[in-house]
Amino acid sequence: MRRLFLLLALIAAPAFPADQWIEYRFGPFHVFSDAGDKPARDRLTEMEQLRHVLGTMLGKGGLNKSELETIWPIDVVLFSNAREYVPHSLPKPFVDG
Repeated sequence: MRRLFLLLALIAAPAFPADQWIEYRFGPFHVFSDAGDKPARDRLTEMEQLRHVLGTMLGKGGLNKSELETIWPIDVVLFSNAREYVPHSLPKPFVDG
């Protein structure tokens, strides 16, 4: 349901021209970006490296025992600049600080 909502938001919003957005998937991670190819791949690589390090440190995972298994996919939307992000941000952060 969450993916459907995100997909509809990306399609319906006039600020999101479809020809500028790209999507990358690796494991549980999905990165949607209009910032370009390199920033999207960099974020995806960082998230996968973090998952591997945490899995190694915690000794969790499946057959490999070094990869954390996630229950739900993790979706990240990467904007090219802060001006495009501000209209879609929350009015108040989840946690103050």
